[in-house]
Amino acid sequence: MESSGSQAAPPIVQQSRAIAAIGARLQNDDSLRALVVIGLLPNLVLLPLAAWGSRAVINVEYLLIAALERYVSRAMLVVLLGIALMMDVSITVAPVFNFGPSEIVAAVQQIAHFRGRAVVTAVGIVLLIAALAIVFVRMRGTPRVDPANSWRQIRICGAVAVAAFALDVANGTSAVLWRANAIVEVDVATSMVASDYVRGIGTFPNYGQQVEAATDDLRLALQDATKESWSGPNKIVLVVLESMGLPKATSAAEMWAPFMGPEITERYEVRTGKVPFSGATTAGEFRELCGIRMTHMAVGRTPLPPCLPGQLKSLGYETFSLHGYNGMLFQRLDWYPLVGFDRLVFDDQLSTMPGMEKCGRLFHGACDSSAVTVVHSELAKNPQQRQFVYWLTLSTHFPLGKPDHGSEGCRAVGSSGRIPLVCQLWTALWPSLTGLAKMAADTSIPPAWYIIVGDHVPPQILAEGYNHPSYPPRDRQEPNRFQESRLAFSTTDVPYLELRPRKR
Repeated sequence: MESSGSQAAPPIVQQSRAIAAIGARLQNDDSLRALVVIGLLPNLVLLPLAAWGSRAVINVEYLLIAALERYVSRAMLVVLLGIALMMDVSITVAPVFNFGPSEIVAAVQQIAHFRGRAVVTAVGIVLLIAALAIVFVRMRGTPRVDPANSWRQIRICGAVAVAAFALDVANGTSAVLWRANAIVEVDVATSMVASDYVRGIGTFPNYGQQVEAATDDLRLALQDATKESWSGPNKIVLVVLESMGLPKATSAAEMWAPFMGPEITERYEVRTGKVPFSGATTAGEFRELCGIRMTHMAVGRTPLPPCLPGQLKSLGYETFSLHGYNGMLFQRLDWYPLVGFDRLVFDDQLSTMPGMEKCGRLFHGACDSSAVTVVHSELAKNPQQRQFVYWLTLSTHFPLGKPDHGSEGCRAVGSSGRIPLVCQLWTALWPSLTGLAKMAADTSIPPAWYIIVGDHVPPQILAEGYNHPSYPPRDRQEPNRFQESRLAFSTTDVPYLELRPRKR
C-alpha cells in the first residue's frame, strides 16, 4: 500500500526552496543583507585580482563599512565604498608592476595618461565600482534606526571580521603571527589600512642614493673627461629593455645569443653581468641614466647628480631619447630634459613615420621591432657627429601573448624556454635583441659603445615571489600557482650586456 503521507520533494526542489528562504531572509533582514552585499560581495568580485597580485580573501574594510551602513547617509556610503574599492584595486595591482608603497598613489594618478586598451581596462574598473555603488545605495529597504537602540548590524559584521582574522591566524598567514608552513597558501584576511604595506604610503625611499648600474664604467670614464681629451667612440647607445629579468637557468651566452657571433666579437669587446634592481621602470631609467635611486615623482624635491645625457652633452654629444609610448606618462616630457636630453621622440612622432607598427596590450604603442629602425637611422645619418642615443623599449611590457615554444627567441634560452613566462618574454624580446645585434655588426655605421640592460624583473614574477606584503617571504615546501615560473627568475637582479669597440 502507498503511504498516505506526503512524499519528500526532489533534491532540486529542496535546493530551490533553501535558496528562496535565504533570499527572503536577506530581503527582510537589513543586517544580513548589509553583511552579504557590502561586506562579502566586493571581496568576492575582486578576488580574481589575487591572480595578479597578493590579495587576501577578505579585506575587513568592507565589513566595517557594512557595519556602519545604516548609520551613515547614502552619499557617505558611496564615498566609503568608492575609496575602499579603489584602494583594493590599487594596492593589489601596484606591486605587480613593481611600484612600492610610497608610489601607489602616484601610479594611480597616471591613469589619465594611459591610451588604447589600458583606457578600456580603467573604464571597466570605474564601471564596476559604479555598478556596485548603485547596488549598495538601493539595497536599504527599511528606515534608518537609532544607533542607540540597535547594535545588531555592528555585532554581526564584527563577529565575521573576528572569525576571519582568527581563521587567518590558525592558517598561519596572519601578518602578526605568520609561520613558515601555512596550512593553505592563501591569505584569509587582512586590513588594507592597517597592513605594513599600506603604512608605507607617505614615506619615501632614500631617493638620491647612489646605486649600482650597468653604466658605471661609462660614468667612471667620463669623470675627468673634457671635450678635447675625450677619446671614446662618437656613438654611445643605452638601451633599457622593459621587463627583461634574469632567468636563473640560462647562461649569458644563451640570454644574449644574437651578440655572440663572430661578426660581433671581432668588432667589440663583449661583457655581460647583472645589477640589482629596485622599483618600476622609471627607477630603472634613473639607475642607468644617473646612477641613483629615484623615480619621476621625487624629481624636483631631490637634487639630481650629473646624469649621462648632461655629461655627454658637455663633451659635444647630441642627446636623443626614444620611447614608443605617450611622453606624458610618468612625466617623461618633463624630466627627460632635466637629465640632459636635447631631442625627445615618443609615440606621437613615431606614429607619423611610415611602416611604424603598433604593439602591446596594456601599453599600446610603437612596436620595438619598428622602433629599432629609428635607432639605426639616428646612428647612420652623421657618422662624425658625437651622439648619445637612449632607447626605452615598450613591447615587452606585461601582459604578453601566449608563449610560442617554437619561436627562435624561446629556443635560444635552452631549458628555461620550456617555462611559459620565460618563453613569452624572450619571444617578445627577440626583435629588439636581433635588431640591435644587426646594428652593432653593420659596418656601414660607426661602432658604438652599447649598453643594454633590463629595467626590472618581469612584474608578475615579483608579485608571485611574495604571497603577502605584510610579512617576509617564506620558503614554501609545497608547489602552488605559478611556482615554476616564479622560480625561473632572480627577483633581485637584472642582466646587462656591454659592447665596447675594439681598438684597431
